[in-house]
Amino acid sequence: MNATYQFLLDKIQRKLSGWNANSLSMAGRITLAKAVIAAIPNYFMQTALLPLKEHNKAFLCKLGFRVLTRRGELWVDILREKYHVGDFIPDSVVIGNCSFLWRSLAKIWDEIRPNIYVSIRDGKRTSFWFEDWIPELGPLWQHKKLGVMIPNEWKVADVVTNNHDWNWEVLDKFLTPNALLHISNICPPNPFVGEDNIAWKGAKEGAIAIWEHIWALKCPQRVRNFIWLACRGKILTNEERFRRGLTNNEACGLCGAHQESVLHVLRDCRMIKSVWREMVAPAKQGVFFSLSLIEWLNANICSSVKFNNEDFSWCSIFSIVCWFAWKQRNDLVFNGGLQEAWDILDTSFIWARHVAGVGHSRSKQSNNSRAIAVKWNLPPVNWIKLNTDGAWDSTTGIDKAGGVIRNSEGAWLAGYNRLVGVSSIYNAELWAIFDGLTLAWNMNFRRLVVDCDNARLVKLLKIVNEVAVTSSLLARIKELLNRDWIVKFQHVFREANLVADSVAKMSNPNHRGVRLLDNCPPVLRPILEVDRLGKVRTRISKSRVLA
Repeated sequence: MNATYQFLLDKIQRKLSGWNANSLSMAGRITLAKAVIAAIPNYFMQTALLPLKEHNKAFLCKLGFRVLTRRGELWVDILREKYHVGDFIPDSVVIGNCSFLWRSLAKIWDEIRPNIYVSIRDGKRTSFWFEDWIPELGPLWQHKKLGVMIPNEWKVADVVTNNHDWNWEVLDKFLTPNALLHISNICPPNPFVGEDNIAWKGAKEGAIAIWEHIWALKCPQRVRNFIWLACRGKILTNEERFRRGLTNNEACGLCGAHQESVLHVLRDCRMIKSVWREMVAPAKQGVFFSLSLIEWLNANICSSVKFNNEDFSWCSIFSIVCWFAWKQRNDLVFNGGLQEAWDILDTSFIWARHVAGVGHSRSKQSNNSRAIAVKWNLPPVNWIKLNTDGAWDSTTGIDKAGGVIRNSEGAWLAGYNRLVGVSSIYNAELWAIFDGLTLAWNMNFRRLVVDCDNARLVKLLKIVNEVAVTSSLLARIKELLNRDWIVKFQHVFREANLVADSVAKMSNPNHRGVRLLDNCPPVLRPILEVDRLGKVRTRISKSRVLA
């Protein structure tokens, strides 16, 4: 094998040797290596296990995913027929007398299968109990109530009402409260949006992937690289060193905990935990210390809120604290350093302020604040305006969605909200738009302006007919938009969306599905009146300009 593909290794080496690596930063070296390694061997690596094992696995996973999802294409139909792939998502594939390509796919099928799930559309062929259709939970038979006998033959479509909503009365009898919270985040089956399809876990149309948030962090490149490695679980903790055979002890070297995992190092070890308790508000600590590694990193890295009264955001200071926690731990373990937990906090704040531009002498920059006049605008005559928003309850970790419909005079026509459950703020925003569009259609409004304060989501919905859709919720929104009416989306600042934000936060935790508000709640009338009169609210925008 080495001799057969030696020409590839030689070609990569020649390409890399023409550069002086010492003249490039760490980020530059990473970019160069990835570009060369990705570009040269692509054709040759698709059907054989080469020395670059992980890269090759990615090609085979992509090929396996296409075999499952591209029925109707000639090459896929031939392979499925030849190797008897009849199941919707087979647990294994036959290898018998087969080609080298198929044998390679069979070897990594155990890595493909756990990373795919069913995106529910009509729900007619997906097993309710045994298929993986809730990515965060896995098969629901693992989450049934103790002592309950489950009907094995159920399909997902069998647990919805005639109004195409979940049959909560039935679900309550069989499933745990945590499972119900996850189901509330899934769009119920509907026969008008096509058949169930297969999707890759973590792929969400229009959502900013976590790596995009990482590379957008306002912090040094070394910190971004570190956070990226943490997300992939590649930091050399004792757990990882034990897995690689570099040590025979995976316990924490500082507190003696049984396992020194990435999450233990960055959050749960005694020293760093005291730092987080100092930084995180007491009301939010319950959720902060209970999330899994990926949920924890995603929730904090994707947060754009400012940290207290500082000029930097929470995601920046969070990432820098993680970096210094790792540095200090290594100094303590390997060099016998004597730093205290407060050193992490003090040094992290200095770095965060420096990166934000405070006291940055070399950049010659200064921060200027400017006030922007923001107000809610009436829709044109004979048009209706829908304001939507999603909200996240920091004390429970539960997402909510809601919105309000008003006429061209600013009068309240209808409001709505729902408990989305365990989800993401992006998905909560989608639910708010879906429920709002459904309500507006049912109220026979045919000219609609939709205001949303999520600029990326507005951009996606304007071109939703031009992109491939795997999300069942986005597919339902797409179906609504293609009906016979006019819907215009526009982005607004949060200050012009306060009514929708307040309605979303008022979601009843004991109510399943969408809840309609025929009349404006008294507590919202002052905000509604400010909007109706077109009064200006001030938005402070901080911009950095050259001194």
